[in-house]
Amino acid sequence: MAESSILDIYKLLDDDNIILSYKGAINADVIMSLISILENKINTFDIRTDLKRRVMRVLIECFQNLHHHLDAAALDAEQTSESNALIIVQQIGDQFIIKTGNVINESDLVQLQRRIAMVNELNSDELRDLYRKKLENESFSKKVTAGLGFIDIARKSKQKLSFEVMEMASRKCFFCLNVTVG
Repeated sequence: MAESSILDIYKLLDDDNIILSYKGAINADVIMSLISILENKINTFDIRTDLKRRVMRVLIECFQNLHHHLDAAALDAEQTSESNALIIVQQIGDQFIIKTGNVINESDLVQLQRRIAMVNELNSDELRDLYRKKLENESFSKKVTAGLGFIDIARKSKQKLSFEVMEMASRKCFFCLNVTVG
């Protein structure tokens, strides 16, 4: 990579107030490291304590969501770009924008879109009730925690969830979850 490219990336990250960008494998050690880095960084900001706590809780849930739901086929294969995740955390004033992305199978897209649409249709009381109901009625498995993750992110962010999907080759998509906390 040319030096000018590095400087361009540095300026882009600085201009867009990116406080963290990460592309790579997601595992428990990486999650703990990223959480530690972000917690230290966020604690330096002059923002309300309750906002700091909410941002950290949403970040943790987003990271766990990535960790649990990376494309299983990619995880079975050797380390490839499909088994990596993308995380970008941006601060704009008192708002934090958290973007997480990973490769998914096209066949999983419709169910994912339905889950997010269902979560976005609920108000805070309905989200709380649904969360409790899922905890009471279902045993914990990867499938159940997927539903809980989006509910919990919406509850803690107090915002609707948004996402982007970019088509890829081989019946895959790149799915990007966008969460605003502020």
